Amino acid sequence: MVQTESRPGSFEACLLFGHALQPPIRPHFHLAAALSRLGELKQARAAAQAGLAPDPNFTIRRYHDLTNVLSDDPTFLVGRDRTILGMQLAGVPEE
Repeated sequence: MVQTESRPGSFEACLLFGHALQPPIRPHFHLAAALSRLGELKQARAAAQAGLAPDPNFTIRRYHDLTNVLSDDPTFLVGRDRTILGMQLAGVPEE
């Protein structure tokens, strides 16, 4: 088994985050954010569209509001804001 070092609780926080959101945030939006931050805008936009197909009401505002209540930890907030920037670059609707 491969072990990695991480901040205590980081994996637990991710699990909590995933289970707390109803309806859940589709992984397509996180993929879109990551791809856009890597400069893969065509693939990022495709991932965003794939996420919007089953969830056309998803918006960056909804993501912000849902994640805003999860933590006030500065590291979490920086990561969330970086994800939001990636979603914006990928063309996820703002509102």
